[in-house]
Amino acid sequence: MSQLPFRLEPVLRIRRATRQQRQADLAATQQAIREVDGDLERLSSEVHHQREHVRQQLSAGQLDMPAILDSRLYEAALHRELTAARQRRDGLEQELERRRAALRSADSEVRAIEKVSDRRPLPLFGRVFR
Repeated sequence: MSQLPFRLEPVLRIRRATRQQRQADLAATQQAIREVDGDLERLSSEVHHQREHVRQQLSAGQLDMPAILDSRLYEAALHRELTAARQRRDGLEQELERRRAALRSADSEVRAIEKVSDRRPLPLFGRVFR
């Protein structure tokens, strides 16, 4: 890349810093999605474990109604947590798309300035051949 005229260098630095910030924002959102995915997996596993526990109690002939009721209430709470986690993930997916678009925009701004700098002749070049 050729040496930029004085006026474009600060703009390019700002645009590059903006692009780096957008990359960091995107990475943070991707990490948040991975964490929510872990929560979803953990909650799904817990629901499955809870259902198995109730089935084992019923197949063994144990009809402890208060324990079964508690298990069902706990399972309902787990389902509410699952629903909330799914909603969080959907919101994060939307945020991820917005941040990807912002990163693409910042990247195109940097490339546009770099392209302009490549097209501009160096001031020194013109003086050497006069």
